[in-house]
Amino acid sequence: MDVSCNHDFTHTGTSRLDLERGELVLLVSCDRCGGVVREVGRVSYHPQPRRLYIHLVELAARELGLDPARVERLRLAALRDDEGVEGLEGEVLQLCKARLGKASPAGSWRAEVVAAVERAWASHDRRLDRAAA
Repeated sequence: MDVSCNHDFTHTGTSRLDLERGELVLLVSCDRCGGVVREVGRVSYHPQPRRLYIHLVELAARELGLDPARVERLRLAALRDDEGVEGLEGEVLQLCKARLGKASPAGSWRAEVVAAVERAWASHDRRLDRAAA
């Protein structure tokens, strides 16, 4: 954050999760420096890790450019919490679990899978921010 910024610029609605209080904090941030201008409010929010996991798996599969049938198979595998999935799909499932802190991360993930999961995670964060704003 730039301390010399007077926040006399455009602003964007953002949010952050306060896990300790179980609230989504709604904020207005300066587009120039990224600093918080003010807090708008708080909404009770309890993340649903299973739902988030399924959503993240689906987003990551799309980021990898998988065809719709494979995306749907991955989504169903995430719903069933299927451990028997191997190859690219299995790696997506395991990396999404690791990203949510639900599994121990393995030493070597394929770079394209890591990139796809990280882009999916960023996309999820942006959607959450837009929904809360």
